[in-house]
Amino acid sequence: MGTNHPNIILDFVPGGCTGVHQPCDVCIQRQLKVSMRKSYHEDIVNELLTELDNGNSTTDLNDTLGVLRDHSVHWMWNSYQAPLNNEELVKKAFEGCVVREWNLSTACVISFEGREALRQMAKANPKFWAELGVDHPDDM
Repeated sequence: MGTNHPNIILDFVPGGCTGVHQPCDVCIQRQLKVSMRKSYHEDIVNELLTELDNGNSTTDLNDTLGVLRDHSVHWMWNSYQAPLNNEELVKKAFEGCVVREWNLSTACVISFEGREALRQMAKANPKFWAELGVDHPDDM
């Protein structure tokens, strides 16, 4: 890693912390799930109202796998179109992922402080710097 990508700093994220340190878990997937639930709920309500408008007093919904599969594509598409197709949301997700004093935003990574920390890494943490330069063939 250190030979091919000397400017990449590896950091360990403990188990159970992905909801804190990974951009998709922090912001994007949460919004997706909320939007999918909303789309699902709207679909079910509309189906019930259609049944009632057709004069059916019993509202037995068809919840077979094939029907739910077909509806789920619509729910996912609505979820993607609603909050996720938004550049600011993606930026916010990366800014919200903080490890130590750094976040994953482009502004932080290319800032003077970020580049200076990279330049000083060999002196500040020689053990970690040495680990960055070691190739781990088992990890590939």
